Amino acid sequence: MKNYEEVVGVDVSKKTIDAYCHHAQVHKEFVNDVVGYKSLLKWVLKSTKGSAVFYCFENTGYYSLKLALYLSSQEIVYVEESPLKIKR
Repeated sequence: MKNYEEVVGVDVSKKTIDAYCHHAQVHKEFVNDVVGYKSLLKWVLKSTKGSAVFYCFENTGYYSLKLALYLSSQEIVYVEESPLKIKR
């Protein structure tokens, strides 16, 4: 298993995605569409200075499915957790 230097937590809603880089301690909001996903990846790369990164977000159904499909298509590592598991 690869060691990651940065975790990006993402809150997915209908219109926006909010991202927070844990170690870099920076936050930014993006539009929840392909343009926003591209901007997110570019911002994370700049904010983390090329560190090994993985993304974590809550499964919000259709809203998070689009993000998951995009990250998969770019071969980017992510974890999508059930809301029940996060709540516990």
